[in-house]
Amino acid sequence: MATIARGQITIVDLNDAVAINSMLTTNVGLTQLYNKDTKVYAPDWSTGSFLVITPEVFVAGTTSSVISRVTSPKWTVNGKPVSEVGGTAAASAPYALTIKQNMTAATSYNVQFEGTYTDPESGLTTPVKAVITLNKVETGTASPVLTVQQPQGMDFINDTPESLQAVAYFLRGGQEDTTNVTYKWEKQESSGSWTTITNAGGFSGATTKTLTLTKDAVLNFLNVRVTITDTDSGSATHNKTFTAYASFRDASDPIQVHISSSTGDKIVNGQGNTELTAELWRAGVEIDKEGTGYTYTWYKHDKTGTADEDWNTTGSKTGKKLTVPATDIDQKATFVCDVSKGTAAAASTMKSSEK
Repeated sequence: MATIARGQITIVDLNDAVAINSMLTTNVGLTQLYNKDTKVYAPDWSTGSFLVITPEVFVAGTTSSVISRVTSPKWTVNGKPVSEVGGTAAASAPYALTIKQNMTAATSYNVQFEGTYTDPESGLTTPVKAVITLNKVETGTASPVLTVQQPQGMDFINDTPESLQAVAYFLRGGQEDTTNVTYKWEKQESSGSWTTITNAGGFSGATTKTLTLTKDAVLNFLNVRVTITDTDSGSATHNKTFTAYASFRDASDPIQVHISSSTGDKIVNGQGNTELTAELWRAGVEIDKEGTGYTYTWYKHDKTGTADEDWNTTGSKTGKKLTVPATDIDQKATFVCDVSKGTAAAASTMKSSEK
């Protein structure tokens, strides 16, 4: 069960880095068409319609890009330097990548931008990463073509919609061929490698033409690909494979955790107690006021910053509200609240497995 947000309170100080969203935009579509008869690319990236990919970075709750505060920019295409695909990156913000070469030797480009955002007030740094996938589709003659469509779009925004789909279409001469065709869906890991998708973790339809996924399957960005195999012994493409790609994004406003204390940041003379409350905020609106939609798991760190593994025997407590007696605070203590989807029992099991 993954932690989706975290907050902390110290009975002295509280510091948190800002939440950052990032994305890549293009001046043309995400698909390049190649006509095998006329040998023409559309759009033709080698002429005036160069492909330009621009990174945008936003501080949560704002609408203006802060890409100018990003340093150490790095671009890769399919994990390789951009120069290998005729690309050049601007040395100054917004660090736009320009590609002046058609997709002649590849069927897709997995373009990734990385950098480091520095907050002007706190000086804290946050890593920035954004990914986008471009595909080449061949047309002309009756050659088979595999494409992926996303009928509900590519974005999850604040738990909407409940699911998205990637639908594979294997076409011959403009007509879909579903006879004796097998489908294999894969997802790209952060390392760049591809792993087979199973009907778990927010995915369903892993071996069908339609892959369905929920928000739980997408952490910021997700690239998927489908490989189909023509198993028709009477087909001209018998046992041949075809691959196409799609991307999804969790564009939700990040959930931020604010922890309040009923006695402020102090307990006086080692007496009494304080009640901590974890509030969840998204896009300026408090959510889960009743504390039933998420699991709240609390951890305690002593005055030296060391985790108290024996606190409450298991090292953690659960609940939206936490009562802290004075006996739990020796000079000072920090209480960290991890917020996740799932049940409190699952959170306890996960914590025990980490020990």
